[in-house]
Amino acid sequence: MKNPHKNIIFQTEWFDIEEEVYSGIDKLENKPFYRILAPDGVIVLATTKDHKIVMVKQFRPALNKYTIEFPSGAIKPREKPISAAKRELLEETGYICKKYEPLLEGHVMLSRFSSKDYAFWGQMAYRDINIVKEKGIEVLLWNIEELKHHIIDGSFNHFAMISLISLAEWKFQTFQFNFSSRN
Repeated sequence: MKNPHKNIIFQTEWFDIEEEVYSGIDKLENKPFYRILAPDGVIVLATTKDHKIVMVKQFRPALNKYTIEFPSGAIKPREKPISAAKRELLEETGYICKKYEPLLEGHVMLSRFSSKDYAFWGQMAYRDINIVKEKGIEVLLWNIEELKHHIIDGSFNHFAMISLISLAEWKFQTFQFNFSSRN
């Protein structure tokens, strides 16, 4: 049964905005709350055999600028997260990974988005020369020192994606950071 206090008030190709009026929660009592309903997504931290990290540079209209990110995207209906991760990496970069490890399932913006994201570490990434990658996306290959430089100078500033580097290190001792050194 549909909640009478819940209503889709705006729809787009990529997301819906839902309004819900709560009762019994002091802070929200009889006030509308708006959440963004979007498909679940995947993020891929892909590394090559020579320890380069596969990045993408693309224009993001919401920020009105080009951003540098890990390959990512929406999970299609009835698609498994690992299948979406492989598809997104291939579509955006033309790369394939020989092995995938799950890093995390979680939420990026708990205050407004209902969607869940699945992060994977893709290992032994290589370029499939027969694949034509998505237009408008530039592929970058950075070593960990280059990535650290871009995080510090602010040119790579996606909080959720930065945390995946630490998570991969904690789970798999992947990048062997030396936090005591100063550059």
